[in-house]
Amino acid sequence: MSASESAVVKPSYAWLTVNRNCNFRCEWCYAQGAYFDKGQEMTLKKAVELTDMLLAVGITHLFVTGGEPTLWSPLLKFNSHCHDIGLDNTIVTNAMHFGKDEFWERYIESPNTYVGVSLKAGNPKQLYETVKIRRFDLVTKGVRRAMDHFKSGVGIVYNSHLADNLVDICRFSVEECHAHSIKIDFCSPVFVENQPLAQCVMEPYQLVSGIIRDYPEIVKLTTELSFIMSIPFCFWPKSFIEELEAEDRIESVCHMVKREGIVVTSDGSLCMCNELFDYSIGRYGVDFTDAETLIDLLNEPVVNGYYDQMSRYPSNRCQECSWYNKCGGGCPLLWSVFDPEQYVQPVEGR
Repeated sequence: MSASESAVVKPSYAWLTVNRNCNFRCEWCYAQGAYFDKGQEMTLKKAVELTDMLLAVGITHLFVTGGEPTLWSPLLKFNSHCHDIGLDNTIVTNAMHFGKDEFWERYIESPNTYVGVSLKAGNPKQLYETVKIRRFDLVTKGVRRAMDHFKSGVGIVYNSHLADNLVDICRFSVEECHAHSIKIDFCSPVFVENQPLAQCVMEPYQLVSGIIRDYPEIVKLTTELSFIMSIPFCFWPKSFIEELEAEDRIESVCHMVKREGIVVTSDGSLCMCNELFDYSIGRYGVDFTDAETLIDLLNEPVVNGYYDQMSRYPSNRCQECSWYNKCGGGCPLLWSVFDPEQYVQPVEGR
């Protein structure tokens, strides 16, 4: 059963996955399924062709991601091309490479439009335990440079490693790295070789409890706080959701459910989600070659069926919930490891 059956797919933003190589080793990362392979790197030619095509489709914003996209050698030339065609783009990075003086000096001559820094830790011990990197000084320097140059904020993927350290990493981001805002996402399962990997995914109610506990302290650190609410609203206290809504601190409903975003992998394959990189729905040069054939592919019955499957109600109880349209049932991948019938409770009269 689907909440948005047979809707037209016409994306307004996209992720361009330019490589799989990374200088971090996050246990929850989708790039681990590609074994962080340095050979899986998009050519500049293909990146330009795909970007021009996406612009013709109507994409208004592009997210440049990896792997770690600062390790992608054509990055600066690609940024110049995006500038020339008037397309805003955001680089999604751990910022460690920004800490290297030689690279930073070259980078700021042709930077991305915006930066999205994914912050993994708030101290050296936490960094090593989380991503197996000891250069905390370099990471701090890189994050601070990004924050100061772009007047930007950090994103934090809340996972089992951070269950008792969220306030510390938020404080570090503001006080040491000069973050202007904090966006908190929740770790989701990643599919590798047709199997969901969820070793860092927190049990939903433990996650809720931890966020409720830490929220008052985090709010003291920054008023520019938001949550990418991939956990259904019915899991949370009513007053908490109402407060987040009143303060405009919620981003909700997965882009797959809204059918607004697409992902292009390093080999030109098209996916519905970064975490589903093993599940290609088409490939550049084979299944689509230009804007028209891309839109045709996205709206073929078989592809539309994939979207229907991913956007179906997690539970029939969701049909009874007055908040479902705002919530979308949470991240669809969540239900690959948790039984929605044990969790979903319809909310009435909100």
